[in-house]
Formats: sequence, structure tokens, C-alpha cells
Amino acid sequence: MLQLFENARIWYGLGSEGYAEMVTLLRLYNQLTPSQGRLTDALGVRQTKSRMTDVEVVDMLRSNAVSRQCFASAEYGPGKEPPKDVTAQDVTLEEHVPYKGRFYNVGDWVHVMNPVDPARPIVGQIFRLYKQQKKPGIFFTACWYYRPEQTWHTKARRFYPNEVFQTGVYGEHTLEDILEDVLVLCLPVYLRARPSAHYWRKDAPLYVVESKYDVEQHTFHKIEKWEYYVPSAVRSKATPMDIFSHPAEPPPKKPSALTHGHDIPGGMLLDETDPGLERDEWPNLFEEAVPVSIPSFSAVSSEPPVVPPPVALSQADKLRAYAVFHAAASEVSRRVRPAAYAKLQRALEARPLATHAELAAMAIELGGAVSLESIIQLRDAAIAAGVLSATPATSNTSAFVRNLPTAAAVYAAHKQGADFEILPPETRNLFRQDEQGNVIWYAAPPLPGWHCMSAMLDGTTSLPLPSEAYLNFSSQDSRI
Repeated sequence: MLQLFENARIWYGLGSEGYAEMVTLLRLYNQLTPSQGRLTDALGVRQTKSRMTDVEVVDMLRSNAVSRQCFASAEYGPGKEPPKDVTAQDVTLEEHVPYKGRFYNVGDWVHVMNPVDPARPIVGQIFRLYKQQKKPGIFFTACWYYRPEQTWHTKARRFYPNEVFQTGVYGEHTLEDILEDVLVLCLPVYLRARPSAHYWRKDAPLYVVESKYDVEQHTFHKIEKWEYYVPSAVRSKATPMDIFSHPAEPPPKKPSALTHGHDIPGGMLLDETDPGLERDEWPNLFEEAVPVSIPSFSAVSSEPPVVPPPVALSQADKLRAYAVFHAAASEVSRRVRPAAYAKLQRALEARPLATHAELAAMAIELGGAVSLESIIQLRDAAIAAGVLSATPATSNTSAFVRNLPTAAAVYAAHKQGADFEILPPETRNLFRQDEQGNVIWYAAPPLPGWHCMSAMLDGTTSLPLPSEAYLNFSSQDSRI
């Protein structure tokens, strides 16, 4: 019978009206076919009359089913979240429970009946299995995962196929709310491996998760450490995986289903700009502007910074510093391949004073085998031991060029969720540019202040700055 329901779900497809009708019928079937063990409470007391026949039991269960909730045990779903303080008390926890020919454990992912939108079942991970006193049945607590169309996002946001988002919403359900087994993998594992055959069915729905969604603030946050978001009972368990010979490429992202005009409970399409402001109302401040020649200002000297000489160490301190460096280098070399270690060594020699963002990019390029703290410890130990010079190898470049963000820093910022867009030509023409046409910009104004600047001609000849009285006189003189 369950195979017929599965065939119908595959035939109609997720999100269709036929799919919603099939899962509603499946939920009613689960309600009418309970096992004898689920008719008792945590104390083993049968809450129905002991002499009731099977037909009478089915009639009782059918009368208790609520059709307006699509026969689900609760009325909540994405877009209608349950209260946070609704948690069952006086419960008896269960390690695993049998249901419909299989065992369910803490940490399993399932499709849960969604009474708000039956065509899109709730993707949930089981965090707790329990029985209640004086209430028959087996219950579970599930952490909900939202689909893209069930979140608030802008039109420009793109999503992976079958992507879901972990939330802080936890729902209480009965075991009959389970529709089928599913699997959710974080993006790095999704691209590299799959669980072994005896741990999951290959025809089960597969989802990928990369971020966490805040239901109240409507914000997305990248998940850095996946183990923090799974039940504590399964954090130390290792699932056998079939590793791919080559990591797969990330699938292309697609726009949200809300952009096609679908009205889905829980989801809302946001405008990227404030809807109360019209762009046509903004005046064009540069409509009658005349191009002027802006002199170059230099607030600080362009000479390279002077690196203080290293402190002279005694022979014992040198040996101690080299021992610390040797231990750090040995630890890093054991974790990566020789080619990767040589690449890291060249990167540290080129930029010994690299920022934390650049060092984080080096850690990312190593595939996560070496942490950022280990690379920082290796760099500092190498400088202290005299193995690595504190002066960059390319010291003939200007201070401005050295302070530009490197490709590694940009790559690290991109991995942390930053977005990059190319400035349009009409915007670039409003700012100074270098020989390659790149906009010259600074993250902050010069520290000394405007009164310490000096006007420069051709970058070499200093020009005097006019006084305020002279500028006032010049503005009143019509001949100037």
C-alpha cells in the first residue's frame, strides 16, 4: 500500500495539487492503521476499552481525525509557526521506534505532513522520540527546514535545486505525521559523497543545505560548522560514505518560485529598495556639472614603511624559537600534501605580514585540512625563529599597491558571503582612475586630516594651498 502512495507522489510531483491530495490520503491511512504498540501511553496503559474490536478502534480514530488540518496532529506549518513554549512534559524518551516496517532514530530526516500547504511537506530532522503519560501514541520533536519559496527574500536571490534552510523552529508531531524518508546534506558533503547504500535509499528525496534562515528577522546566515546544528546524539557518530572520485561542480542556481507569481504560504518576495521611495524623485546632481581637473593629494608619504630590525636573541632563545617553529611546521606538513605545503610556504614568503583574511584564504585553499589558527601560529613561529623575514619579498612596490586587497582577500570575503558587482561606466567616470581604468578609492579618510595635505603637480612638485580669505575674494571677483 505504501508503494502505491510513493508511486503516486512521484507521478504527480512535489508542489502539485495531485501531490497534495495523495499525501492527505496517506495521512488518513496512517491514522486508520496504527500498530498495537502505539495505542498505549508511556506507562503501558491502553487508553481505549480493552474489549473494543478492530473496527471500533478504526471508527474511534477516524472520529478523532481533523479534516481541516489535513488529518495532521497539529495545525502548524511554515508560515504558521508553533509557539516556542509548547513542549511536552513528563515524557519517556525512546532511542528508536518501529514504524511501517522500519526503525526511526534520532537524527533521521523525514517528510512531515504540512497542514498549511500539503503540496510541500515539511523537511524535518528528528531531535527527540518520546511517549507521554496518559496519552497514547509515539511522538517526536523535529527541527524544520524551509524551502526557498517558504522564506522572505529578494528577487535577485538565487537558490540551488532542492535547497533547504535550517531554522530555529521545532515542531511536536505524532509518528503518523511521517510521510516518507528523505536525506539532507550540507553543501561540501553534497558535492563530494553520498551515504552508503544500506544507510539510505537512492530513490528517496535528496536536499542540500548551506545556510540557516532566521524566521523572525528574515535573514540568511552561512553555516560554518555543520556539527553544531545536528542533534548531540549523532555528532560523534560517523556515517559510512561513498566518496566521489572527483568532487562535483555546484549546480547552477535558479530564481525563486515566487518570481513566477505563485502564492505560497510562508514565502514573500521583497523589493531590493524601499517601496516608499520613487527613483524618479531623486534629482540629478551632476546634470550640469563641468569636468574639472582634480589635483592629486597625498596625505601620507609614499615611502615604504620601515620595518624595525629583529630583536637579538640568545643562543638558547634561538633554539627554543626554532623548536616551536619545527613543531608547528611538522603538524601542518602532516595534514597536507607536500605540494600544498610548498605552496603555503611560498605564499608566506611573499606576504609574511598578511592579514587574517588573507591567511583565512590560504586555509580555504588547503581544503580545511589546516585551521586558520595553525597557519597564524606557523607564520609567527617562523618569524620568531628567523626562518621567515618580516619584510615582504617584493619590497620595491609602493605602499598604495601593497595595501590593495589581494585576490586571496577577495576570495576569502566571497566565501564568507560577500557580493561583488561591477561599477557601471557612468559611476566610474565620477571618480579618479588608474592607468588600467580601476577606480582609486580608500576605505577611510587619511588619518592626519585635510589640513596636513599638500597639493601635488605631476606627483612631484608641491603646490601651495590657497587661504580661505583668498578663495572668498576670488569667488566675488567677476574677472576670475
